[in-house]
Amino acid sequence: MQLVRLSFLLFLLLLAVTLPAQLPQKGKVYLDHNPPFGSSSKIFEYDPAQPISATNPRLNSIALPEGHAGLAVSSVLGSPDTTLTFYTSVYSAEVGRQVYVYYDPATASWVNTGHKSHAISFGAGGGFIYGLDIGDGGDVYKYDGTGDATRILKDTNVYSNLQPYDLAADCDGNVYRFKFSNSNSYAQYGPPVLYKYDKDGNLIQTWTMPLNSTYFGGGGFVLVGSEFYFDNLYRVPLTEVDSLSIVSGLITPSNVTIARNTPKLPQYGPGEIIGDMASYSGEVKLPAVSIAASQIRLCVGALAHLTASVSNAGEVLYEWYVNGQVIAGAGDSTLSFTPSDGDVVTCKIATWRLCGGNLVTESNPIQFEVVPPPQAKIELQTPGPQLCYKDTVLLSVEDVPGNTYSWGPEKYLYTSKTAPAAAFAAFKGEINVRVYDSMGCTAADAVAISPRHCCLVFIPTAFSPNGDGLNDIFNVHIEPGQHLNIFEVYNRFGQRLFSTSDPAKGWDGKFNGQPVDMGSYFYYGSFLCSDGNSLVRKGDITVVR
Repeated sequence: MQLVRLSFLLFLLLLAVTLPAQLPQKGKVYLDHNPPFGSSSKIFEYDPAQPISATNPRLNSIALPEGHAGLAVSSVLGSPDTTLTFYTSVYSAEVGRQVYVYYDPATASWVNTGHKSHAISFGAGGGFIYGLDIGDGGDVYKYDGTGDATRILKDTNVYSNLQPYDLAADCDGNVYRFKFSNSNSYAQYGPPVLYKYDKDGNLIQTWTMPLNSTYFGGGGFVLVGSEFYFDNLYRVPLTEVDSLSIVSGLITPSNVTIARNTPKLPQYGPGEIIGDMASYSGEVKLPAVSIAASQIRLCVGALAHLTASVSNAGEVLYEWYVNGQVIAGAGDSTLSFTPSDGDVVTCKIATWRLCGGNLVTESNPIQFEVVPPPQAKIELQTPGPQLCYKDTVLLSVEDVPGNTYSWGPEKYLYTSKTAPAAAFAAFKGEINVRVYDSMGCTAADAVAISPRHCCLVFIPTAFSPNGDGLNDIFNVHIEPGQHLNIFEVYNRFGQRLFSTSDPAKGWDGKFNGQPVDMGSYFYYGSFLCSDGNSLVRKGDITVVR
């Protein structure tokens, strides 16, 4: 086992020598690996987006200077170059204190600033590096790269033996001190608290931390945007530490939540701890919002339903817009409204950040198409000048392929599912139709009918059966739906000259094949009306030659 471990350490050493310098990257967390006494410290790079494994954290190729203390990630202070690099401190016999040094990407070497750090645990952000003097009551120092660090805050420890032994900064230069007792004695010290100070050391806000006795902070604490990370020691004293993990969480305006506690880091063995943690403090994962609609092609008057999906964001405020105008009262992740044709909808989210103020992000646009309703105008055709009871009426609407039709009241209709329809006029009221197009859009119309109990019979008073083709036949005229029982013609002696029950047949003015004399004759007609009533008509007919 000892041979395997020595081989592994030799491999890591060769890897660090052969690989090019690995400058810090945004979104990564850097661990100041403190091995047992007598061994050299190393930098390990932890990728929070990946699971803990034999290669995560991975060894960084940049070697820390001998006798260093603390670790921070920043661009070179006072330089226009925004390239990220590492800061740490080393003891200077010349000044008798720890001084800041940084790794110069151009020369691939450590540069001694000669500026006193007064501290050995660091956090960077907002153009400053902040140091925590864990041996002097928790004083906080600020360094801007132009001279010695200056104290901005005194006695932040409040009580002894606090965890973690570190501080963090955000991209506005605010300082965060995360404090809880390693004994977790709430009765003596109260619950764990996160403190936020401005760059001059003024307290801005506090949060209660949701921690219990399963958490035991070590030497590291960093911010990446609104997320925080600290190392969690599983067993004390330090010489007996046999496992170590990384705890992460999220800071919002109202609370702090713990997101996860990783498995044990395989890179750390007994007696090995994290001396400090460092990261780029600005936002790495920018929030994003996208919207989707259940349907973008709608019927007139239909509700549109939209949902906003948000990623990389904590607490979110929603605003919905139609054609660039905000919708009052629409402050949820969903929206339901009735669009007009061509309306364009977007959603904006405002996400709270530890620094930089609220960030407003706009979604993709969605444009709606509102389909006009189908035509449903009823055309009504009656069998005569007036509608009689039990007559048949013809109805129609525009016939469009793909449309469906529903007429009513169905019990009075001969056909009810086609564009043309026929109805039995046996009621007084409305005949209605509802038309559906292929999308399900619908329109309706109705027409009123008021049938009368009527029997319309027309019988001429004279005719001229002279063979000229004009008015040669004596016919009785009835309306559809009526029935001719019998129609007869008599002379003045009561002799029947003609009889029929077929309204299409008429008297030609002859009897037994011979023309009758001019003069007056008598007719009799019996009819069954469309409403079921009977009608009898009698009268004179004049024969003219």
